[in-house]
Amino acid sequence: MPPSDHGGTAGDGAAPKAAVAKPARLPARASGSKGLPDSATMNLAEPLAAGHGGGDAPSSAAKKTDLPGPRPWRLKLCLALLMILPSWYFIWRHFQRPSISFEFKANRPMLDRLPGDYKADDVGLRFTPPPKWSMQLTSNEDPEHPLKERIVVKFKRIVAKAPAAWLRVTIVTTDNADEPIAETVKNRSPGKGWKSVGPPENLTISGLPAAKMTYHGDYSGARSIRELIGVRRGNRVFYFMITYQVADRAAQEEARQALQTVLIEPR
Repeated sequence: MPPSDHGGTAGDGAAPKAAVAKPARLPARASGSKGLPDSATMNLAEPLAAGHGGGDAPSSAAKKTDLPGPRPWRLKLCLALLMILPSWYFIWRHFQRPSISFEFKANRPMLDRLPGDYKADDVGLRFTPPPKWSMQLTSNEDPEHPLKERIVVKFKRIVAKAPAAWLRVTIVTTDNADEPIAETVKNRSPGKGWKSVGPPENLTISGLPAAKMTYHGDYSGARSIRELIGVRRGNRVFYFMITYQVADRAAQEEARQALQTVLIEPR
């Protein structure tokens, strides 16, 4: 047989046509498949190529899984709570009325005192303190540098399950020994925030002229009463200041009984 145009015999030419022509059309059919765009065809081809490559790493075009982030409304709720909670705390502290009852503090004992009467020989003062009232402060006069005003002694009632109360004695040297004691006590300041509830009341303590002023006010967060009693001996005035809560009649009675024992000797 004469050779064909494809360079082979006529009997050998049919086989090469079937082998070459049909595989050449397979990629065209795949790329033109119904419902699949060209890009989808390319993506399907990549895993096949990776499988033939002997376990190579996945292509960089593979999609990454995104983790869900925190929801914005949760963050706003947490911030709102952080801003509201401190405000509620300060509101609670503002309306909370702290008690001034007994509170024990380690390593802060009261001053020791002998049982019986308290004596201040440098000013000639003597009296019996209320029972179970502890001494907080005491002082002695310096003969070389005398002070015009000083606290002589201070007592505080510290009893479990009972509000605190105070008794303070102050001595003042005045320039006007002839002024009526009622006017002197009336002009004496009881402290900031105290309001008088009446005129001065005339008394006699240790045989000496005395007067008392009564005040109401808030002390350490509780409604309280303050009694200011002045006793004159010469140009010196002894002030006894008693502070207790309004409903604490026991402290009032104990302090008044102590005043009845006051003895002021001349010096």
